[in-house]
Amino acid sequence: MPLGIGAISLGWTGRLHSRAYANVTEHFPNLGVSPRLTTATDPSPPHAREDALDILGFDRVYEDYRDLLADPEVDAASIASPNFLHHEIALAAIEAGKPFWIDKPMGVNAA
Repeated sequence: MPLGIGAISLGWTGRLHSRAYANVTEHFPNLGVSPRLTTATDPSPPHAREDALDILGFDRVYEDYRDLLADPEVDAASIASPNFLHHEIALAAIEAGKPFWIDKPMGVNAA
């Protein structure tokens, strides 16, 4: 079963997440899910275009993460933005009904 992955930010962590999703079936062939790198977004245009499309193999790029979260082909999002943006983006993913992955704190303090 294909699983559309959207990556939000393509710095070091976003690139690492993207490569991991792309290799899931190699490491877990019986999982029954095939992640597909559908969309990416990054605040830095060179990352967004060159890295996402040409290097990482995403299908398309959005300038705004909200467009990525609204894309019906995105089944789950990988949030790899700077920590101070995690809370805002995670709440937007919840509102969009998209499961997401964050490997760092949801925010910079308990509030």
